[in-house]
Amino acid sequence: MSIKLENISKTFNGFKALDSINIEFADGKLTALLGPSGSGKTTLLRLVAGLEIPDPDPAGRILFNGKDVVNEQVGRRRVGFVFQHYALFRHMNVFENVAFGMRVKKRSERPSQEEIRERVFELLRLVQLDSMYNRLPSQLSGGQRQRVALARALAIRPEVLLLDEPFGALDAKVRTELRRWLRDLHERLHFTSIFVTHDQEEALEIADRIVLTNQGRIEQTGTPEEVFHNPANEFVMRFLGEVNVFHARVDENAAGQVSLKERGELSDANLLIRPHDFQIHLENPPKGSRIAAVIQKIRTAGPIVRIDMSDEENKAILVHLSHEEFRAMSLACGQRVFLTPRQLKIYANGKKKPK
Repeated sequence: MSIKLENISKTFNGFKALDSINIEFADGKLTALLGPSGSGKTTLLRLVAGLEIPDPDPAGRILFNGKDVVNEQVGRRRVGFVFQHYALFRHMNVFENVAFGMRVKKRSERPSQEEIRERVFELLRLVQLDSMYNRLPSQLSGGQRQRVALARALAIRPEVLLLDEPFGALDAKVRTELRRWLRDLHERLHFTSIFVTHDQEEALEIADRIVLTNQGRIEQTGTPEEVFHNPANEFVMRFLGEVNVFHARVDENAAGQVSLKERGELSDANLLIRPHDFQIHLENPPKGSRIAAVIQKIRTAGPIVRIDMSDEENKAILVHLSHEEFRAMSLACGQRVFLTPRQLKIYANGKKKPK
């Protein structure tokens, strides 16, 4: 099912949580709503679900396959919803939690007892919990509870699956396992799925498309590769991973040539460089812009080496190297080196400057 929002706003007690949103979610795609706390992503999800009503607007529409559902109740939208904190019934076992949505349907739509049983065990096999059908939620791990919640959402055969920070309450290892599992599940079922997260790594890893929100507006939409490698503005680049920010002057008469500002000079742009986009030189390179820096701290962090440096104005700079690169250079604290960027982005007033 395709979903389209046109001119949708939402205000809470004078606060504009969403401001004239226009966005389309493609049929069968897994889309991440990504942004900082308070950016409007959960409000947007709840509007799609029907749990919130948008501000009155003659032009405001929420379209499911071209049909406006703004005035339709939650139960008529065929939406499955998975919450961060599971929302399982503590007094019901796994089987009854998954069966609940089918049991409360009105009599004319309610499946038979045998159909309910078949559907529940079909879903429990799908989420790999069929052997735990008679356990209570308190007897399950956090990851298992979240899979039960997902099975319950799927039990009503929804056309849209909505997930509100589904892994936010889990530890890092379980989060990693479950998001890969969700990606695999989505590729098997091909639901139109929308999930909310503030974890950029999570969004980049499992989403087909990312919608990046900030202060009730959409900053950028695109594939994970597009938003990471071609951020639309400075906010997007800063949000999607670590960056080093420098003030710079751009010479418009010299094909966009960039130079870092000297002390006391005014800057007309910000120059952003990701830590892995620096090249370290042991000797001063003869040509090109370079930054003289002193190594302050070296930290090993999994597959990378994080190196904290400071420039001649005592500005902190973060550089990432692979272990192979680090060993080949024999770097040490207190050492003076020179940095040149492999890639950089230039933004004036938060917006990308043409090169």
